[in-house]
Amino acid sequence: ITFAGNPPPWSESASGVMAELEQWRGLSFKENLQVTFQPQDDPRLNGWYNSETKQLVVATDGSDELGRGVMLHEMYHALQDQHYDLYNLHLESQNKPDYDKAVTAVIEGEAMLAVSELMNYDFLAHAQLPPEGDVSERLFENIFLYGAGLKFIKAVRDDGGWEAVDGVFTDPPRATTLILNPD
Repeated sequence: ITFAGNPPPWSESASGVMAELEQWRGLSFKENLQVTFQPQDDPRLNGWYNSETKQLVVATDGSDELGRGVMLHEMYHALQDQHYDLYNLHLESQNKPDYDKAVTAVIEGEAMLAVSELMNYDFLAHAQLPPEGDVSERLFENIFLYGAGLKFIKAVRDDGGWEAVDGVFTDPPRATTLILNPD
């Protein structure tokens, strides 16, 4: 692993995080990762992984726990990409918005399951719609992609193991209704 930018002290755990991810999922990283650390540009975005450019960025703002969680989540996307070619998964769903949301929910859901289980973080306790009032499109979409996606991947794994999750990446659900109804 290599770093760019100004790595915070908690970045020293990066190799350990990679090893945890490999052991948890039973997949190995095939390529070296470069993690870029930078100040947060957008208050709603703590990090990202770009499957086309292989760029992995983690914001250095926030707590050490948040930074480690974001690093774990984005590293997990890199692991997914190295095994399932996330860029081409999105190309297949291009111009099919419902299909693309379902694919994104699979990708984000599995990464959130990793964060949830490896960091003992109950994401679903925080991913709730308010009991009343307006809900922004962004909040609704994030709860669907990360929360419903996590529930979907967990249901698939609990029913058929990691082999079944591999199958989801080979033949992803083509509609969001399938994410909401994993049976």
